[in-house]
Amino acid sequence: MGHTTCCIINCRKNGKNNANHFFKFPELRKAAAQRALWIRTVRKINKSDPGWEPKDHDRICQSHFVGENESKDASSPAYVPTLFADVTPHQWYRQQAGLKRWD
Repeated sequence: MGHTTCCIINCRKNGKNNANHFFKFPELRKAAAQRALWIRTVRKINKSDPGWEPKDHDRICQSHFVGENESKDASSPAYVPTLFADVTPHQWYRQQAGLKRWD
């Protein structure tokens, strides 16, 4: 049996080696507006194709939410995942290689 992983690109959090909570995408029939915002955010961050839709197994980990918890309140900053690393792993390694020249 597999383990839960975060669907955000470059996020290495998973249910096997981290004690994180993972959130399912809001249900279409219960929270259509919130679900649409989550999908738009993931498409932007992952640079996904415009037709990308989450599958039943897709989850977002708590690290991408303000306060590390999702909110059903539209006025809350945790209504949509907003916390993402600014530097991709590839950029980080290039930066580290450049700094080693000065050691």
